[in-house]
Formats: sequence, C-alpha cells, structure tokens
Amino acid sequence: MRRWQFNCAKPQLADPRVRLAAAEAVDWDRINQTIYHGYNQRAVSDIFPLSWAAPHGITAPKHDLAGAARLLDAAGWKAAANGLRAKNGVPLSFTVSTTPAKPANVEAELEMQQDLRAVGIDLVVKNYPTNLLFAQTGPIYSGKFDSEFTIETDAPDPDNEGLWSGKFIPPHGSNTSWLNDPVLTQTSHDANLTFDRAKRRALYQREAERVRELTPAVFLYWQNSFSRSTPTCTNWKPASYISDFWNCWEWTI
Repeated sequence: MRRWQFNCAKPQLADPRVRLAAAEAVDWDRINQTIYHGYNQRAVSDIFPLSWAAPHGITAPKHDLAGAARLLDAAGWKAAANGLRAKNGVPLSFTVSTTPAKPANVEAELEMQQDLRAVGIDLVVKNYPTNLLFAQTGPIYSGKFDSEFTIETDAPDPDNEGLWSGKFIPPHGSNTSWLNDPVLTQTSHDANLTFDRAKRRALYQREAERVRELTPAVFLYWQNSFSRSTPTCTNWKPASYISDFWNCWEWTI
C-alpha cells in the first residue's frame, strides 16, 4: 500500500490541521489516474480492503483547495506576499522523500509539490537510495525527515500496533509517523488482546476513524497485480499478500 506519511514530531507538521490541509490540497485521484494509470485501487486506510477488519464509512481526503486554505488560516499559517505561508516568521516548508528507483514516484512528488504550492505550502523533494532511506540510521528511522512517500507492506492479520502505537516509535519499533496518540496506542494494543473478532473489528474501526481524524498519513493506493499459470500447473493458489510463490513446493506441472 502506497502512502504519504508525515513526521508528526516536526513542528511544522505537529498540527493535524496542517496535515489535513496538505492532504486536501493534493489531487490524489488525478495522480492515481495519470501517473499510475488508474491501475491500482484507491486506499482509505492501512487495513487491506478485503480483510474482515476493513473499516467502513472512511473516505479519502477530498481535493479541496478552499478547505485546505481555511485549515491553514485556522492553524495560524498566513499567506505572505510571495504566495507562501508563514507563522511567526517561519515559512511553511517541509520535505518529501522517496526512492527514485521508480520514476513514477518522483513524478508524483512533483505533482504534489505543484498542488501544495497552490495553497502556500513549499514542498521540497529530497530523495534517497533505498538502502539509505530505510537504513536503521537512515532518515526515516532516525526521524531526520519531514514526510515520506513510500509503501507499507502489511500481513494478512490486521494487527498494526507497530505502525500507530506510541510504544513503537523508533528506536523501539516502526511507528515512523512519530505520532504518540493515546487513543491509537490503546486501541491498537487492545485489539491484540482478544480473540473475539467482533471486538477486534470494532477496535480497528475506532482506530481507522482516529487515523482519519489526525491524518498522520494519506493512503493513496493498494497495488493490484495479475498473475497467470500454465494450464498444466496444479495447486497454484494466488495470494492477496506478498507473493504468489507462497506454496510453490506444492505445485506440479
């Protein structure tokens, strides 16, 4: 799942109104349709849409430049003569990072940069090689980044405590939004303490609503893939996660 995730510990991104404004300023549907050719399914949360725990009633941020401007005004970021916004003399500027191995991702960053400029946000592209971006001492896990446009690989179980709990902020885990929210910490933990699927579903619903409210990330798409096998291959079973080779030892041709 590809998403644009914010470092919520950064001063310019600490206010959820700024994060939501940035989310609403970008035309995500256009990016998905043009740069990614409409190939993938738009995402609204980090839980797989075919999962039993997939939330309902959650919508993606609407493309709303006027609404984004109102949010920034309310957060105290005022437009200056050059069209960019500032607060107490500090410009509203932050970076976005991805791995340039895939040109489409860099193209998307440039579209994001252009859209954000329209509401007075200066988005600076600062990309890194994959092995550096995701290194233990690299920008993401050291917190030395503002936002990152990368993918998150999820497992079949909806457990995402490691992504949202304040207990798993690096170096203690992989909550690289650096968001320490007591609601998300509690709900993501409680969901792992019960085998009752109905209770778990309700907790993940509350969690998804809270993520949507705080906007630590904008979810762009779930990647679709198509596979085929020879008619003589038996026991080939496509998978929804990671790889269709999960049971290759059972194949016969």
